[in-house]
Amino acid sequence: MKLISLKIGESFRSLPANFEVRFLEDGQILDLEEFRPFCMVGLNGCGKSNVLEALAHIFYQLELCVAVHLPQNILSDDEKLRTGGTIQSYHLEYLWHPNSLPTFELSNARKVVIDKKNGKEPQMFVSSVNGSDKIQVSLSSSAINHMEAEGKKYLPKYVVAYSSGENETLSIPFIKSRLLHLDEFKEYTYKGIEGTPTTENGLIYVDANMSQAILLCCLLFEEDKTLSGLRNIDYTGISKITRFRMCLRENYFSVSSFGDKVSYFKVLYETLFRKFKSCSTMSWRDESNGNAVIYYDFYVNDATRDAFKAHFKSGIECFQAFRLLYELNYHKIGEAKEKEIYDSQGIYTEGKFSLPGPEEDTFHFLDFFISKKISKSGTCKEILLKAFSDGEHQFIHTMAICLLLKDSDSLILLDEPETHFNPNWRSLFISMLNETLHNGCLHSSNDIPTCNFLKEVLITSHSPFIISDCLPHHILVLYKDEDGHTKAETASERSIKTYGTSINVLTAEIFGNSDSIGQRAYQEMQAIKDEAKDKDKAIRKINSRFGESLDKLIAISELKEK
Repeated sequence: MKLISLKIGESFRSLPANFEVRFLEDGQILDLEEFRPFCMVGLNGCGKSNVLEALAHIFYQLELCVAVHLPQNILSDDEKLRTGGTIQSYHLEYLWHPNSLPTFELSNARKVVIDKKNGKEPQMFVSSVNGSDKIQVSLSSSAINHMEAEGKKYLPKYVVAYSSGENETLSIPFIKSRLLHLDEFKEYTYKGIEGTPTTENGLIYVDANMSQAILLCCLLFEEDKTLSGLRNIDYTGISKITRFRMCLRENYFSVSSFGDKVSYFKVLYETLFRKFKSCSTMSWRDESNGNAVIYYDFYVNDATRDAFKAHFKSGIECFQAFRLLYELNYHKIGEAKEKEIYDSQGIYTEGKFSLPGPEEDTFHFLDFFISKKISKSGTCKEILLKAFSDGEHQFIHTMAICLLLKDSDSLILLDEPETHFNPNWRSLFISMLNETLHNGCLHSSNDIPTCNFLKEVLITSHSPFIISDCLPHHILVLYKDEDGHTKAETASERSIKTYGTSINVLTAEIFGNSDSIGQRAYQEMQAIKDEAKDKDKAIRKINSRFGESLDKLIAISELKEK
C-alpha cells in the first residue's frame, strides 16, 4: 500500500481538529516503484508519534468491522464497535495493489478511500488510480456463512509498529489486538473447534519478546543473501542462531467454561506442539515442582532449518505460531480488566494489567544463543541474544521486521527507531533499510517494484542523518502555528532541499538550531572572548580548551579584530 492522505475530523492528542497530512501528490506516482520511506520530523511535542497512533487506531477499528469471528465480549455492543473507535471522524486515502500479481503495473493498482463521520460506520470506496469507476465496498462480514467482508482484501495485511521509547499510547490498539486474538482462541477451545485459529487481525507490536520470535524466524527461513545486512560485522555481526529452548507451562493452558477447566493443551498439541517437537533436538516434561513444564531444545543446523520449513510454509507462518504463544501470557487478565482495556481511549493502558513473570507465564524462550562475529577475520563467539547492546537490538527490530514482511502488503510504523544508534549507524540507517528490503525482494515471488509498492514505511525521527537520505517530498515537517495548532508540510513545500544536505544545515532549517557545538561549551567560549583583556592570552586559552568547530574559528577571528 501507499498512503495518499489522512485528515482527522476531531482533535486527537496533539493533533487539532481537521488536521491533514498529505503523503503523495499526483506527480510522485513514479516514486512508488522505489523504496521511499516517509520521515516525519519536528520538535518534541509537535505530534509526530500521534500520526502513527491515529493510523494504528483507524486500522484496528477497521479490522473489527471486517472480522468474521469476534469474541462475545466484543460483539456484545456491535453497534458501538462499528460506529465508535478512538478516531471518531477521519478521511483516509491510499493506493493498493493485488499481492497475487507478482509484477507491478500501475493499471492494476486501486485507490482506496475510507471515510468515517462521528457516530457513523466507516465507508470504503474503491476506484482506479485516477478516481474513475468508483464503487462502494462493504466492510461487513457474515459470521453465519463465514463470509469475509469484501473490503478486507483492500486493507493492509499487516500493520506493524515499533517504538524505541516508552510510547505506551502507540501500543494501545496493538494490546487490544493481542487480547482479541487470545479471546478468539479461548472461544475455539471451549466450543471444541478443531485446529488453531489464525488471527484475522494483522496488528503486530514489536516488543522485546516479539523481536526474539521475528529474529528467530528470519534466521531459520531466510536465504544467506537476504541476511547479509544482519551478518555484516559493521552492523550486528550475527552469523547464525546456534541453540534455543522453548518453555511451555501446561498448567496454564486452560480456560473456564461453565465451571469446568478446558485445556488449551490438547488443541495446541495436535497442531503446534507436534510441529515443534518434530523440529526439536530433544524434548522432555518436568513435573518436579508440581507444575507440568514442557521443554523443547533446539541445536540449530541445516536439518533444523529444513524441519521448520517442512512444518511451516514461511517465516511469517512460523512467527504467527510464536505470536499466539506469547499472547497466551495474558491469561491472567480477567474479563473486567479486558473490558476496561477494550474500552480505553486514553493513556496508561499498561497500568491496567501486569504480565506474569518467568515463573508464571505460559511461554518464553530460554538460552537464546547467537553466533556473533567479533572480528573482521571471521572469528565468532557464542553469546546470549539478551547480551546485545540497545543499538544492536534496535537494528534487529527494524531489519528483521522488514525481512519477515518482504512479500506482504503492510504498513510499518517506526517511532524513532534509531535513538540508540551511533552516528555512523544513523548515517547508514536508510541505506541499510533499503539494502535489507532489496535483498529480501531478490528471494521473493514478487519483483522489486511490487515489493516496494506493497510496503509503506513511516518513520518519526530527530536525526538529520536520516533526513539527509530522504527526498524533500518524503519529509513531513510537523510544527506548531501561532495559535499552537499542529500543522504538517513537506520539506519541498517549505523549499528545503534535504537529500544529501549537510546535517548542520538540516539542523538549522528543520529544527531551528544553528549551533554547531553544545550550549555549555558555547557559553564558556563566548565568556572568554567577551571578558578578554589580553586577546593573545584569550586565543591561547580557547585553542587549548576547545576542540575544532566553526564557533571556535569565529571567536578567534573576532578576538583578532579587537
